[in-house]
Amino acid sequence: MDVKFIAYRKASRLPKRDQEHIENRIRRDLEERVRLQRLLHPAANPVLPVLEWSIDSIEQAEQAAEQLRKLWQLGQAPIASVVGVLEEHFVHVLDIETREGFDGISAVAYAPAERAVAAVAVTRHGVAGERQRRGEVWLVDLQPSWSRPSPAGNLTLKRTSGIFGSHQMQ
Repeated sequence: MDVKFIAYRKASRLPKRDQEHIENRIRRDLEERVRLQRLLHPAANPVLPVLEWSIDSIEQAEQAAEQLRKLWQLGQAPIASVVGVLEEHFVHVLDIETREGFDGISAVAYAPAERAVAAVAVTRHGVAGERQRRGEVWLVDLQPSWSRPSPAGNLTLKRTSGIFGSHQMQ
């Protein structure tokens, strides 16, 4: 299984050693979750729209939200648990204990056939939701009060301008 990191929210002062430690931990956690996912849901065929929509405006983000709601058959009613919806669609949501300088990361696990089988949205435990949201597009606005928008939004959205800030990995 190949794990690819999509986006980071980190300070430039985060030491390379710490970054590698975080990535290794997330890689291990995601691989373990995929193993469990395959045991519990052997017939599952996750639909993960990884970097599916290019956006450079709020209107395009809203259109992406509508498309994701249709793709995942969510309807238009408010979502009681965004984390629950993400986990139902094999996007694992994690909080990790780590030092300051790291706020969040997104990653995708690919099967040997280059098919996305799971993803993860990770934030540092204790980071205030408002700090995580600042300058970001929520997971295509599924629920504005959600506290993990940046890592999950970075899984589905390609930002084509600086209007929202850019956290995609190079």
